[in-house]
Amino acid sequence: EKEIDTEPLAENALQEGQRLYRSGQFAAALEKFENADELGIGLAADKWLGMTKFQLGRYADARINLARAARVDPVDPEVNRAYRRALKK
Repeated sequence: EKEIDTEPLAENALQEGQRLYRSGQFAAALEKFENADELGIGLAADKWLGMTKFQLGRYADARINLARAARVDPVDPEVNRAYRRALKK
């Protein structure tokens, strides 16, 4: 049985999620980021999952994803800003 390479699918889902996020369609973006995460995009999804969950008012969930993202890339200004905001909620 041939194994399917899910990396392109995961990358497409991540990019589509980013497009939706930037256009303010947070619920649709969350679906794409969750799909990318399930397909194995790895920790790259945590930043976007966290920022999107924050926009949807899911602050506790956002803090979990953003904390993971901050451990992976502690100098990402977007992650740090979003994490600080989530901690205040």
